[in-house]
Amino acid sequence: MTKKKKTIVLVLFCIFISLLVYYFFITSSTAAVGTVDRKIIQNNNNYIEVIFDSGETKKIRTPQIVWPLIDEKETYFIKYRYNLLRTPFLDKIEAK
Repeated sequence: MTKKKKTIVLVLFCIFISLLVYYFFITSSTAAVGTVDRKIIQNNNNYIEVIFDSGETKKIRTPQIVWPLIDEKETYFIKYRYNLLRTPFLDKIEAK
């Protein structure tokens, strides 16, 4: 292998490792029980606004396939993820 190829492979490997670290360690996850206050469509994305038992309100992006199954004013167990670059997005939802 030439020196140039080794450098390229090393750079790609470093980028790959950085992305893995970012995905697994910088993405935060939260799980809590909350009530869906309202459903919002904004910029062609579906969101639910959730009021958690602690009183905190959070707007969470929801997949289109789950959207029709969620009812307003109902209580759910909600797990969502977020990080510095992405708004909160729904990971799991279960009816209570």
